[in-house]
Amino acid sequence: MKDIRHTSTFNLSESLIGSLCKEMDLIRNRYCQILGSITNCHDKGLLVRLYSEKNKLISRKEEIFKAARSWKNSNQFDQLSIEFLIEITSRPLITSNS
Repeated sequence: MKDIRHTSTFNLSESLIGSLCKEMDLIRNRYCQILGSITNCHDKGLLVRLYSEKNKLISRKEEIFKAARSWKNSNQFDQLSIEFLIEITSRPLITSNS
């Protein structure tokens, strides 16, 4: 007989890890957009807001990384998924070919 609790926990962890991976993709894309906007912006007020948003994205990336690291040795999550999340959160937000 299948353990329903294990299956639902696994599905929940897959959903959570998947959502965080998608969020990292959104963070990376928005970060690149902000850098482009900063380069082209001439309004000091807008620059302040752009830098503030940029810093918030960096902080959120670090939060996700710390959470993933804390889940690494937990039996509640698929370890391959956690390793993947750790990998993408440890990469720089912008690469030389972006």
